[in-house]
Amino acid sequence: MTSETSDGLRAEITSIGTSQPDTSGHIAPEDQHIADGILALDPFRDVPGTVELPDGWTPPPLKLTALPPERQRAVADKLERIPPGHRAAREAEFVADEVRAMLPRIRVQTGLGAGASEYHREQVLIAGQYADLLRKADAIATELEEIARYETKVDPVTGEAVPVPVYAVQGERAQAYEDQRQDYLRQARLLAADDGTPGIEGRKRLATALAQSVTAAKALQQQVEEATEANKLADTMVRDERIKARAESLARMRRSDSN
Repeated sequence: MTSETSDGLRAEITSIGTSQPDTSGHIAPEDQHIADGILALDPFRDVPGTVELPDGWTPPPLKLTALPPERQRAVADKLERIPPGHRAAREAEFVADEVRAMLPRIRVQTGLGAGASEYHREQVLIAGQYADLLRKADAIATELEEIARYETKVDPVTGEAVPVPVYAVQGERAQAYEDQRQDYLRQARLLAADDGTPGIEGRKRLATALAQSVTAAKALQQQVEEATEANKLADTMVRDERIKARAESLARMRRSDSN
């Protein structure tokens, strides 16, 4: 679900969970195929986002400047290794690769579109909450590492003067900060593990959301089936009315002839 950078618990979202929730007790056997269809959808490539392109509109080729500054450097390094005459074509390709890599974070920040299921919305919500908890824990860790000043102390073994850091947050206050940091990490583990496997709370929430999604999918399927049947019945009724009208016309003609 996230990856950690070298400077601590700074979360960079790379996925929205890959494992499936426990569906036992939530999904009826006859509805399992609906649940399987929902679970098979990729939350980035198969589920619509909040931005929809107008019909018939083709976006222009992606440019390096479309990326955030911290993402541009990697693409620029790749382009420098490409002959100048071929850079324009490869630029759009390299930028598209970066955008795909950013999709999880974009989905978490912007949400999913109107056609998304409750299950996929819950995936995104959990991923966002998980990353936010790690960010909060990281912020506290940064505060605890802040050095206010250095004091010089003599090493009793070597007799040398050694600079000793004096941290800005100390004593009971530092312990309270650390307790809060551990609580954030505990809450994060309830949502998900570092490998994307749902935690205890995450599994419950995803199972509930999946059951809701199956119910919604069944209701939509029923509406579609009823609409199809209604259209068929309407066609039959119109045909019967035409036949009846034609028969009445023929009957009138035959009555007139018989008179």
